[in-house]
Amino acid sequence: MPARRPIITMGYASQTAAIIALHKAGASPWNISQVVGAPINSVHRALTKYRQRQNIAAPARQPRPYVPAVNQCDPLWEMDEDDRRDAIRRRAAEAARATRLAA
Repeated sequence: MPARRPIITMGYASQTAAIIALHKAGASPWNISQVVGAPINSVHRALTKYRQRQNIAAPARQPRPYVPAVNQCDPLWEMDEDDRRDAIRRRAAEAARATRLAA
């Protein structure tokens, strides 16, 4: 049976205590998981249990800024539905033709 790697506690009583201490120091969950060597889900679970015990509200999630996808910058999306469908079919046929000729 392979040897298990030791749990990193950084001098604290448990890995959970280390996670909470790093959280109180202002580290992000991702950084905590990297330092402690625990999966990110375990870090989130430990922080959730800590917040429930201490009756602390979870931080509000920040909405991600809207970044248009590359395809939406294509003039294809400015066409009406019928023209767009025809353009997509035309592109697919051209790609299939190019693939067939390349083989």
